Parts: sequence; structure tokens; C-alpha cells
Amino acid sequence: MMCLYPAEMLGIEQRLGTIEAGKDADISVFSGHPVTTYAAKVVHSIVNGEVIF
Repeated sequence: MMCLYPAEMLGIEQRLGTIEAGKDADISVFSGHPVTTYAAKVVHSIVNGEVIF
């Protein structure tokens, strides 16, 4: 996972760091809040524009 400020520091903010059209992004969708509950399950994962789960 890459957020905006680390991407800027590495000079790759044109490709990573925010969710925008044309940028690289891998996304996971959870059934609940993944930080506050251990019961959250991965519902979908999208990698390189393809739903893999």
C-alpha cells in the first residue's frame, strides 16, 4: 500500500499514492472494519484491474 506522501518522497506520485483514473491501484473490500474487528473477511480483491477474489 502506498499513500500520497511516501509516493511523493519516492518520486512516484504520478503512478501511485491516490485513487485516480490512470493510476495503479490494488483494492481489497472487507465485510467489516478491518482494523477494529478480527471478524472482517475479504469480500473482493482487485489486482491490476482484474477481480481475483
